[in-house]
Amino acid sequence: SSAAVQTQLTKQFINEEKVIADSFTIDRAAGVSVPAIGEVATGKAKLTSATTYSLTAIAKSELQAFLRDSVTKQITNSSIQRIYSDGSDSAVLSGYTKSDQLSTVNISATGKIGPSIDEAYVLKVVKGKHFGDIQSTLGQVSGVEDVDVKFSYFWVATVPNDKSKITIEFVSADAGSK
Repeated sequence: SSAAVQTQLTKQFINEEKVIADSFTIDRAAGVSVPAIGEVATGKAKLTSATTYSLTAIAKSELQAFLRDSVTKQITNSSIQRIYSDGSDSAVLSGYTKSDQLSTVNISATGKIGPSIDEAYVLKVVKGKHFGDIQSTLGQVSGVEDVDVKFSYFWVATVPNDKSKITIEFVSADAGSK
């Protein structure tokens, strides 16, 4: 069946390529008859036809480079913004068309741009400070919507001065992605 062949072809992409499902094609050659049409058969007649199945994929690195370039073009101020995700992990490829000269596909992806916050800066700001001081300082950074500080024990009121005991986590507001 065609579905089984498509599944088999998809399994042949082993280097994290993104398969373009719409690109699956079946090309059947003209049938060849033995004996030829109009000749007398002296036994069983045989009709054969070659079938070519094809499936296209894009290398993950190529997709990431394309999407990163696209997202980079949308950054308005590179000194205060950075790319958190290029969207390649959840990209959807559809509308594949192929001609003699080129192939095209529609790519739907959501990249994430946010404030460029240096982890070293955050470490410097939070060391030895209280919860409220940290929230007000980091909350003033453009693009930061919320600051949460979690202490290992409920009786602890300040962040340690030892940076090896501090863990910083940046979380995107829309999907909880890091």
